[in-house]
Amino acid sequence: MEPHLIFYNNHASLLPRPMNPNAIDIGGIHLEGVKPLPKEIEKFIDEAEHGVILFTLGSVVRAATLSPENKKAFTDAFAEIPQRVIWKFEDKIENISSNVMILDWVPQRDILEHKNVIAFITHCGMGGTNEAVYTATPVVACPLFCDQVNNAELLENLDVAVHLDIYDVTKQNILNALNAIINDTRYYNNMQKLSKRFKDRPMTPQQSVVYWTEYVIRNQGASHLRSPACRLSWFQFSMLDVVFIWASILVIFVYSLISTFRIISSRFNTQYRIFSGLEKPQNKKL
Repeated sequence: MEPHLIFYNNHASLLPRPMNPNAIDIGGIHLEGVKPLPKEIEKFIDEAEHGVILFTLGSVVRAATLSPENKKAFTDAFAEIPQRVIWKFEDKIENISSNVMILDWVPQRDILEHKNVIAFITHCGMGGTNEAVYTATPVVACPLFCDQVNNAELLENLDVAVHLDIYDVTKQNILNALNAIINDTRYYNNMQKLSKRFKDRPMTPQQSVVYWTEYVIRNQGASHLRSPACRLSWFQFSMLDVVFIWASILVIFVYSLISTFRIISSRFNTQYRIFSGLEKPQNKKL
């Protein structure tokens, strides 16, 4: 299969890389429109004097499957902070402090849009990563598997996130991460700049998809946008001709080196044997 056009859920502000003309970035395409929050959630966030932290591990992994030690670490840490916490948790949990709201489902994007949300504890799935950047919300990154690890590392390198090992959390680790992401203005300022770059595009991701899809239709394909590398033979693609040339040069060089070493070694041994009296010099007759 040789597609004429490829859409990538990425943007150059997050991960710049060389791309062919037929590769189109549409990172954040799902970010369209903000829905009103449920009254209970909106009231909880509006009345948060010190801000709100959203904590969710996404829709694939259930937070309820965390170990008892991990659950206790989070509940103990949340009990010691002045901020309010919205925690996506799919089961009952004991010893929850009054500043924590437990929900089995959260309208993640809509919550992140609220001005009182100051931090996002997330597993760093691609959707959540784009939402955090779009809403300029600093991140406490708790990657679990697959692309989440790379996404978390990406945000850390951009200085908009603090890493928290979800498999080895303690109350103090959680408090340290939250203290850094909330009180160090570096993360907030960097995320504001990143969000601005993420949104600064000639057209929205949705408009890009429509335009380039219609472009392919209008031109009966877009083979002229594809890299010439698509037309290489397997021999050229594998660069076997280049490998053969360099291998030949290497063989010739090694052979010459060994031959030179043998000649020098032979002459040295002969001179040494003569000097040691083990062998008499040969007289050549003229």
